[in-house]
Amino acid sequence: MKIKKRVSNKIEIQQLPNAILLNSKFGIGDFDDGLIYIGTKFCFNHDKPDCKNCPLKDLCLGKNKKSELIKNYRK
Repeated sequence: MKIKKRVSNKIEIQQLPNAILLNSKFGIGDFDDGLIYIGTKFCFNHDKPDCKNCPLKDLCLGKNKKSELIKNYRK
């Protein structure tokens, strides 16, 4: 059986934390804890997400381009 290996043009989400933290003093657990903190403080634990005060607001796809990501999660 032949298996074709796919060459990706994009970084896969599973590789993102490792790429970000490559030359950092922080570990993968710190990255994960930070995302959980952002999600619980600004996003998902509120009837109205606090996007204007979120430190990731400039990078957030839900806030900037696809508001349905936030609206559909809140249903």
